[in-house]
Amino acid sequence: MLDFDRTKATDVLQEAGCRVFTSTELAGLIQDRIPEWYQNGGDESGGGPAQAVKTPTVSAAIEALVKARVLEKAVLPFPYRQDTRYLFGKVDLLDLIQSLNKDGYFSHLTAIFLNNLTEQIPKTVYFNIEQRLSGGDGQLTQEALNRAFKAEPRVSSNVVEYKGTRIVKLNGRNTHQLGVVAKNRSQAGAVRITDIERTLIDATVRPAYAGGIAIVAEAFKLAHDLLSVNKLTAYLRKLRYVYPYHQAIGFYMERAGYGEPLLKLLEHFPIEYDFYLHHAMRSPVLNKRWRLYVPKGF
Repeated sequence: MLDFDRTKATDVLQEAGCRVFTSTELAGLIQDRIPEWYQNGGDESGGGPAQAVKTPTVSAAIEALVKARVLEKAVLPFPYRQDTRYLFGKVDLLDLIQSLNKDGYFSHLTAIFLNNLTEQIPKTVYFNIEQRLSGGDGQLTQEALNRAFKAEPRVSSNVVEYKGTRIVKLNGRNTHQLGVVAKNRSQAGAVRITDIERTLIDATVRPAYAGGIAIVAEAFKLAHDLLSVNKLTAYLRKLRYVYPYHQAIGFYMERAGYGEPLLKLLEHFPIEYDFYLHHAMRSPVLNKRWRLYVPKGF
């Protein structure tokens, strides 16, 4: 029987400079080192044997690392595909989630939090992986708009809970990563998030993913001295939404005390339809300036 040398394996993982591994990445790292990690039974150098095997293999080495608590196996059983990662040392949850897709990014409520636009501590993380194809333009009528916003909003069912936190994996429209930036954090790795302008647009479009309209309104208020309205309107033109979300953005901005010159930038967009702040409102009232139905008293 051959015993596993935990210390030698730990040294290799430290030298790799990575904290999160896929099974494939881990196998590539240890494949050629397996012979030096195993030794004849009875030799307890390197911290003692962790697991004895007859024939050393990659899977046996990974299992030994997990049993020795050198690695932690993290399983995220999303409904459409299970993701498994191996964690070395202390790993921040956002670093784990970022590893699911290098081109993915944190959005909506998570981006609001990371951009310091809320005082709430979210218990749900939103991670967006864009679709490959862009959505096409559509024709809008008032009747279709009314019908769509009287219904409850569609929400993702691609959700998993991990150590007390809900992780929602979104497959948003292809925006060509518009407004996505790297966020460096102390004591953790860099992650990809939407910038303030894109975050406020996304939150307006999908308030159900942003903690609700009260959180969105608070975010506009806290962004008052940070938001570039010129950049936000440029983003809106590139995104080319069918629905007139600029009317909702204008309302949020006016409510948060933005000046008239900035509000006029939103009024440069056509205001041709009665729109809705969010779905399935009961007894809403119409804001005449923005032609926007909002909850009574909001």
